[in-house]
Amino acid sequence: MSVDLKTWEFTEAHLERFMTWMKGVSTGHTGTKDVRNQQVNWHPLEKPLAECTVALVTTGGVHLRDQEPFDIQNPHGDWSYRTFGRDVDVNDLMVTHSHYNHGDASLDINCMLPIQRLQELAERGVVGGCNPNVYSFMGFVPDPQHLVEKTGLEVAQRLKSEEPDLVLLTGG
Repeated sequence: MSVDLKTWEFTEAHLERFMTWMKGVSTGHTGTKDVRNQQVNWHPLEKPLAECTVALVTTGGVHLRDQEPFDIQNPHGDWSYRTFGRDVDVNDLMVTHSHYNHGDASLDINCMLPIQRLQELAERGVVGGCNPNVYSFMGFVPDPQHLVEKTGLEVAQRLKSEEPDLVLLTGG
């Protein structure tokens, strides 16, 4: 199955909107650190998308109802993560996040974390398959040091051992 992909250009207008947003975040959350990766580690796919296993990672604060919620009261954010299986019943998922309006995601998690849509793409042969685990963070982390040095590395190591061909990261 052929899929037409569209390119997207990051323009000066996008940069201006981002910088305006960052200024607002920094004003509202003292101690926020703007940490940027100075190198994008781009690696082209080595096989067709229809043969690739896709992993899902989100910063949308998604977790199983019986898992500990993310700590939305902590002014320093919550750099922990939750894991659940790709075949989870989406009715068992919920969102705990206070830095975006997740009303629509609470009604249909797929609008923010396309777990069922990815499975449908696998069934249609657009992608080769879905990684067995989904990883979720709460994206509000004003100082990302612990996230970068500990929990982010843990998830990266787990993903490396699971060997997906690509990772789809969704924000909250």
